[in-house]
Amino acid sequence: MDKLEKYRQIICQILTPYVNITYSNVPVHNRAAFDQENDQYLIISEGWNKSEHLHSCLIHLEIYDEFFSLKFIEKVIQQSAVKLIIYQEKKEIIVQWTD
Repeated sequence: MDKLEKYRQIICQILTPYVNITYSNVPVHNRAAFDQENDQYLIISEGWNKSEHLHSCLIHLEIYDEFFSLKFIEKVIQQSAVKLIIYQEKKEIIVQWTD
């Protein structure tokens, strides 16, 4: 698997659980919109409150120049306990995967 395909897989794994978040104060649900051809990944909230359409973009992530936006991914990795621990930023590679 090439580097870009691995990044796509990582992003989908990290973002997919956000679809299952539920809200008690607003009648919305989250949806995933993953466009792997154009490397755009979104989690959106969408629903209705009577006649008012509610929608917002919770997460928008893109891969550009075969790399993802590092600051966001670092935060998500920390919060979701994905263990991609050993990373070389200058070379844009993950050196070791841990479990």
